[in-house]
Amino acid sequence: EFTDLEQRINCLDLKGEKLDYKTCEALEEVFKRLQFKVVDLEQTNLDEDGASALFDMIEYYESATHLNISFNKHIGTRGWQAAAHMMRKTSCLQYLDARNTPLLDHSAPFVARALRIRSSLAVLHLENASLSGRPLMLLATALKMNMNLRELYLADNKLNGLQDSAQLGNLLKFNCSLQILDLRNNHVLDSGLAYICEGLKEQRKGLVTLVLWNNQLTHTGMAFLGMALPHTQSLETLNLGHNPIGNEGMRNLKNGLISNRSVLRLGLASTKLTCE
Repeated sequence: EFTDLEQRINCLDLKGEKLDYKTCEALEEVFKRLQFKVVDLEQTNLDEDGASALFDMIEYYESATHLNISFNKHIGTRGWQAAAHMMRKTSCLQYLDARNTPLLDHSAPFVARALRIRSSLAVLHLENASLSGRPLMLLATALKMNMNLRELYLADNKLNGLQDSAQLGNLLKFNCSLQILDLRNNHVLDSGLAYICEGLKEQRKGLVTLVLWNNQLTHTGMAFLGMALPHTQSLETLNLGHNPIGNEGMRNLKNGLISNRSVLRLGLASTKLTCE
């Protein structure tokens, strides 16, 4: 028999366990008595019923400050609806990891609403969550109003150089509390970087780290970045690795970097630079 504990326990680690609906229901006996820093539900094979039951409990008992629901492909619309409700109502939840958990068109509005209205989340991982298109549009629009989120991870979402990047550029124009934006392994392209740079120019305080690793950026995109860099006053880390920038791209960046007073770390691994 558990006794009530004042402090949160470090971790409830259920990673890789198969959680069917009955098991999820049984977990209420744990959540009734104990609160955790981390609740790890990665790859637990959650379905809509199990996911919505668990998220309702985590919301009701304020069970976690850090929740990992990654690699759960079948939580469906009802699962996301309950997750969104939990995000809105739970003031202690600061970190949500939903990597490889698809957030599709019909589920995205719930999450967007939660992020817009009231969410205590500071860190949100949505890598490989099928966000390109309407889901990203809804999230980016919602996050314009959000003053709490500090870190947003959107790698591996097939984000394109048109509408998706335009949404991100728009987000950067209006949101000045986001500190880390990670866009690695997408298809931002030079056309998309132009949109993002329009947003960057408005970032007086706010964005500290921008990761553009592996987005098929070339010397053309570096010209846009070179023009944006003199305006950004908070950016400290800029990762451009795995893009075919080449020497010409570096020349396009050079003056912007010289005029910039904030960038401390520039990532240029595998960018086709020569010793020039």
